[in-house]
Amino acid sequence: MKTNDNLEKCLKKDTVPLDMYLERVKALAKEVKDLSLENQKLKDKINELKTMHLDIEEYDIELQRDFSSAWFEHKILGEYVGGTFDIEINTHNWKIVDCDGCYDIPEEVVKAVGDVIDKTFPAFGLVHKQGFTGN
Repeated sequence: MKTNDNLEKCLKKDTVPLDMYLERVKALAKEVKDLSLENQKLKDKINELKTMHLDIEEYDIELQRDFSSAWFEHKILGEYVGGTFDIEINTHNWKIVDCDGCYDIPEEVVKAVGDVIDKTFPAFGLVHKQGFTGN
């Protein structure tokens, strides 16, 4: 007879042997752990689909596919030379509207992001509007 059948019979009697109860709890805990790992893999895949990675000479850049924001960091110095920024796109230009973690965004990073935006919206001929005025 299966453990679940035995468990159901015992529950009808309002009593469950401890070893049977612990066995079932252990099985449920393993099932929860497996589902949690699967859930994390799915979350990672969704995040992967929402972003694109740009690998330029000195920087790693992660750009949201909806072009709402990006982050970058120096390949050697890491996050000490990096930060995140928001992007605003309209029919005439695109610009960096907010920056967190850095005062300047390296020109190589701006160019790499701009190249992707230009390839994505070639008909608009968008121009990077200079003059980031974030805090």
